[in-house]
Amino acid sequence: MKLRLYAQEIADTFLRENFRKIADFINAQSILTGDFRLYDITITGNKTVAYPHKLSFIPMDVIQTYVTFSGGVGATTWDVELNDDEFLYITTTGMGASDVCRVRALVGRFT
Repeated sequence: MKLRLYAQEIADTFLRENFRKIADFINAQSILTGDFRLYDITITGNKTVAYPHKLSFIPMDVIQTYVTFSGGVGATTWDVELNDDEFLYITTTGMGASDVCRVRALVGRFT
């Protein structure tokens, strides 16, 4: 995503230059140069799950934003090396058989 401002339409040169600096700063942020989607996934028990991502590419970057375990303990591992053109893979461990993990993450790739 690139921020496009029509600064040439601003008559005040000081204001126009400030808008240009703001746009340059925003455009330099790497999080904005990628293609990401937010996923909210629920998994019961310890297992590896193949979750359909419905992206037009193989996602290689994961930014996990939230995780909770109903039993209070557990771990998640994003198996990025297994991702393919249909599924992303996540493994849960350290939970009871009926415990539930809820995880949210931005999944995609930086360009």
